[in-house]
Amino acid sequence: MKKLLFLFDTDEMPSVFDTVVGYDGGADRVTGYANVTPDNVGALVDGTIYTRGGKDKQNTAIFVGGGNMAKGEALFEKVKKSFFGPFRVSVMLDSNGSNTTAAAGVALLAKAKSLKGKKAVVLAGTGPVGMRAAGFLGMEGADVTITSRTKERAEEAAKVIEKRFGIKVAGAAGSNDEERAAACKDANIIFAAGAIGVQLLPKAAWLDNPNVEMVADVNAQPPLGIEGIEATDKGKDYDGKLGGGWQVIAQGKGKARFDRNGTPGFRVERNGGGGNTPSNYGAVCPGQFRVLNDDTIGPLSFPKGGYRLVIPRGSGALAGVNYPLPPARNEGYLIRTTGGVVFVAR
Repeated sequence: MKKLLFLFDTDEMPSVFDTVVGYDGGADRVTGYANVTPDNVGALVDGTIYTRGGKDKQNTAIFVGGGNMAKGEALFEKVKKSFFGPFRVSVMLDSNGSNTTAAAGVALLAKAKSLKGKKAVVLAGTGPVGMRAAGFLGMEGADVTITSRTKERAEEAAKVIEKRFGIKVAGAAGSNDEERAAACKDANIIFAAGAIGVQLLPKAAWLDNPNVEMVADVNAQPPLGIEGIEATDKGKDYDGKLGGGWQVIAQGKGKARFDRNGTPGFRVERNGGGGNTPSNYGAVCPGQFRVLNDDTIGPLSFPKGGYRLVIPRGSGALAGVNYPLPPARNEGYLIRTTGGVVFVAR
């Protein structure tokens, strides 16, 4: 039984891109139709649902595409309403590649690290890709904010996302670099969903931000939406070599030493939370602490638990500088920055 895929495209020409993807996805024959509308799609649907019976219908599928999401959604609804009883086949909507692009981006982020409880910002989040990415991030447990040229437009789109996906989404203004950087200040995850060739976030706004853990960009044409990454990046670690000359030196799981241009710097070692900082080490050293969540720095793995941070005098390494440290210093986390690794008490 041949696997047949029918492309119902709302544009003037059926998509070559979707045709190639259809074949690469395993279809034996891909047939595209252009200028398909809710008014003329009926006969096309009839041809897919009446020609094969029983389980054979699983080898026929409809793909609704085109560059206009509103037209695609209307066509998609008409196709579904044409089905009844056992007379139905698989149907998928992916106008402008929005569903697959958003799903692939969020899936890669979720594969790298759990998104539950993370603060995620979707730049240009009112478009088809951005709105779906926001929905998928929220379904993964992230706390999501979307940006647009105005806060009002972002909040209107947020209401649509909430209704569609059943999640809460916040809206923020993002008409310029300053507004977008402000929106990303506390973000753990940044997802750029802007137009092709439009930079949305300068490098300093994310690489120097200690809160940012992961970034994703759907734009593969220079300039990319997020400055400082490459279109070919896939799970690339930008923290393996820290800025300012600090180099991660592996010494086994849960233990690390950081050297600066060959000069011994500081080390972190796991000891179950016991031990005190020797008196001959820097006064700024907070001593013992706990890593609250499993983390990695470059090639090293730091499981959550007790650690001790020791910093030799004269190494040039500072812990907690420019960060307000509360009285209780027995819990905290490592922040990876371009200036080194900083311990911050929580």
